Amino acid sequence: MPEDKPSPSARVPYVFPPPGTNDVADIIRERRGNRPLIDLDGVLLNAEPVAAGWNELGRGLRNSSTIPVDLRELLTLRVAVLNGSAYVWRAHEKLARAAGISTTILLHVRTAPKYAHDGRTDVLDPLFAAALLYADYVNCDVRVPKEVYDRLRALLPDDRQMVEATAVVAGYNFTTRILRPLDAAGMADDEVPMPVDE
Repeated sequence: MPEDKPSPSARVPYVFPPPGTNDVADIIRERRGNRPLIDLDGVLLNAEPVAAGWNELGRGLRNSSTIPVDLRELLTLRVAVLNGSAYVWRAHEKLARAAGISTTILLHVRTAPKYAHDGRTDVLDPLFAAALLYADYVNCDVRVPKEVYDRLRALLPDDRQMVEATAVVAGYNFTTRILRPLDAAGMADDEVPMPVDE
């Protein structure tokens, strides 16, 4: 929840400096379109250098990436599922829907077992299937088999997008591993929600 609304406690205090009183907080607000800080920001601002670095990573992943928004959100949601982050799922499900991802695809992302995206599904197109399989390996194994890498690379236009797709998975792995241990918004033990038709 943003700084302007009450949130359940985290394991560390939320740090929400008022606008104009903290350079790092103001830079984060600017990247967020001058919207209020969120729980993740309030947790990270306990360690300002970490918050500043995270913000720059966020800028690269969300504001400067060339991969399609729907693919970025699909990868982000898969990490949320793999790492059990209800916080990230809740924040990104609406972004995925705004990018055109259907409830059917969201259900697949939410319920498919690890390594199940072998291309033999009528739910996912080849790019989404390859991306989800790649995300499973990057997030859970770190080492990615050559054939899994090559499958996704063949569907992306250039190496930059391959690096960006990898960075989205790694970046949201980092984010979920901040949110859950520090219990941001009191959601560490919440189950990742099941998507429903809106």
